[in-house]
Amino acid sequence: MGISEEGGGAEAGSAGSELPDRRALSLLRDQPPLARLFAAELISPLGDAMGILALILYVQRVHGTGTAVGLLLLADTLAPLLSPLAGTLADRVDKRTVMVMTCVTQAVVVVVIAALLPSLPILLPLVFARGLLATAFQPAARASVPALVADADLPPANALLTWARELGAIVGPPVAGLLFPSLHARGVLAVDALTFVAAVPLLAGLPRLATARPETGRTPGVVADTIEGLRYVMAHRLTRAVAAGFWLIVLSTASDDLVLPFLGRDVFHAGPFAIGVLLASASVGLVVGLAGLLRWARRLAPQPALLFGFALASTGNLLTAAAPTLAAAVAAQVLRGLGIALIDANVQTLLQRGVPRRVLGRVMANIWGGVGVAAAASYAIGGPLLAATSARTMFVLMGGAGLLATVLTLILLPGHRRRA
Repeated sequence: MGISEEGGGAEAGSAGSELPDRRALSLLRDQPPLARLFAAELISPLGDAMGILALILYVQRVHGTGTAVGLLLLADTLAPLLSPLAGTLADRVDKRTVMVMTCVTQAVVVVVIAALLPSLPILLPLVFARGLLATAFQPAARASVPALVADADLPPANALLTWARELGAIVGPPVAGLLFPSLHARGVLAVDALTFVAAVPLLAGLPRLATARPETGRTPGVVADTIEGLRYVMAHRLTRAVAAGFWLIVLSTASDDLVLPFLGRDVFHAGPFAIGVLLASASVGLVVGLAGLLRWARRLAPQPALLFGFALASTGNLLTAAAPTLAAAVAAQVLRGLGIALIDANVQTLLQRGVPRRVLGRVMANIWGGVGVAAAASYAIGGPLLAATSARTMFVLMGGAGLLATVLTLILLPGHRRRA
């Protein structure tokens, strides 16, 4: 299916130095429902990041093994495998209800964890349930944006919401680290639960976000809806191209975080703090890039911007491979983060404009669920490859594979010859 509108009809707003800038703040002021969703998207990831770090520190202290921490993280990241069902829920039920109920239920699960601090066999299913609820929240949130803002405002709105998610995820761990010595695991988890509680009234104030019913008037079963969502991604050229490109880029580049500590230690002989700075560099670029998109997103056509994001992230990896100093590697990873910002915001805009709303939640869930699988595969492949090669070689391989994925996406996207 093609894209209904390519670039949006509004010109970019006046420049400002704030993060986000004045035009973005104006959009939040003029669109109260978007402001509510923005606040909820800022609060919830903040609590998520705090909660998972508190659990990592707790499991590390009690069990003292990397295996136990690995199982905890595995339980937290397995939930995207059920993304097709989560997307079906977002398309069958009022999206506002889905978001409110997932926040309420996550608060209950986190309170149970905080109260019991159970042994690993009980903790892991609870962590999985928490991750599953978060997986159900995101497709409902992403699919609700076209109902909250005008089409021309989709690019900056997506940048705003992604900026909020990423900022919360970045700020959460250090805040949890500061609170943990005094509040311990229970206290930090209680703060996590409170963030979900705080998000509930914000989300409850959104307008009703019901999905469109099939023209036949009949409501298919859950299994049929889930299968339709999976088929839609593969049957339509736009969704097929976006999914293939997004998944391949993640498969090519997700191992960065696995390889960067070895690059810092073995190549630049850096200490823990410097390695931490290196690991955070892409996140800094991501947040800065999203802030820039708040100002310039209306001027960017989503398809070329997405392809440029793919190329920029891949080039950042190639430059990291060639970096002569740690500072140069940090700058290259910031460049990679700028590319990731373009990718995330423009994937959302392309899908919101090109996919019917009745199936949008399923498409969003399926594509981001595939991203989770691709990231896991990248980690699984990256470890043995790193052991067989070197950190610099790995960045050459990741950057080259990312550029190949960019070319493939260019070929697959609708109208690629005209836009190239």
